[in-house]
Amino acid sequence: MAAVSGDMTITGSYTIENTVFTIDGTLTITSTGTLTIRNAELRFVSDGSNPHSMIVNGGKLILDGGTITTYLDQVSSYPFLTMTVQNGASVKASNDSVLRFPGSLTISGATTKVNLSGTNITHLDLSMVDKYYSPILTDADYGPAITITDATVELYDSRIDSLPELGGAANNLTLAGNAEFTAVNTYIDVDFIHVTYPSHNKLLMQNNARAYLYG
Repeated sequence: MAAVSGDMTITGSYTIENTVFTIDGTLTITSTGTLTIRNAELRFVSDGSNPHSMIVNGGKLILDGGTITTYLDQVSSYPFLTMTVQNGASVKASNDSVLRFPGSLTISGATTKVNLSGTNITHLDLSMVDKYYSPILTDADYGPAITITDATVELYDSRIDSLPELGGAANNLTLAGNAEFTAVNTYIDVDFIHVTYPSHNKLLMQNNARAYLYG
């Protein structure tokens, strides 16, 4: 197990392999940086007064059997993570990779590309949320809200299985600008019809966004 206390910026090539890597800080991948997570887990430790983020700012993120998640087994746990992919960044995930956290996943930029194959975007272990986070009746029980603006996102044999859906407003899978979204043999946690209460998630397309769904 490896650990970093404080923010971390990746400007070159960095690999996390066959380990659990814990960071108590914000992780940024710059335009010259590449982070590879191979058969390993990247775990963010936050508390309510000091939340952390992951920012892929024009760089490359590769998950090969990798997991990105948040850590709860602590005195003052905060399960949420803000993950931002922007400015021509590239994300490739495969081989049962997992994005497991509540919070948000924001993908933007005309040259930004995300390709997920055999990958799951999902929620934390609910028993851990109930044990270590209060109040439990929040969006902490779900996966991240997802917004895609202008970027290209492709999913193959993957799952988005727990979009936030608590009480009033739904958190849709939102495509905006000139976003292009392709999903092949992929499960997406949205509904086909509008339901007033409780609010259900939709695949919401705005502006010139396009979606291609197969299988």
